[in-house]
Amino acid sequence: MNPRLDRSLEGSLAARAAGRVIVIDAYRNWNCGTWIGDLTARFGAEPPDGGFVEAEPVEGVRVLVRANLARLLGEAGASLHGGGLFRRSGLRVQLDRPELWISWLEQPTAWRAATPEPAGGTRFTR
Repeated sequence: MNPRLDRSLEGSLAARAAGRVIVIDAYRNWNCGTWIGDLTARFGAEPPDGGFVEAEPVEGVRVLVRANLARLLGEAGASLHGGGLFRRSGLRVQLDRPELWISWLEQPTAWRAATPEPAGGTRFTR
């Protein structure tokens, strides 16, 4: 999985990273009878412990991806973008084929018990 870099970040990613690594991860939660979740990207001071694989560096910045996401992100065409209007210093992941994420989000085996399945079809969260 080798994320592309949005043009708005070209030439400035290394300065934004300031020696940190890029960490791409995800979360999901059972809510109102369905799985919801999102991909996350952030700068980390240290590489995370276990469960991550190294992707190709982007503009000399190390990129670590949650291992169970790597194939999905490669197939879905991941790119890194600036954090947006309210998070200018942050990062976000955008997919060329977001429908693959939606399908993957619902696969319990893709998450390897990181988030337990709801018992009896119902799970309440805070």
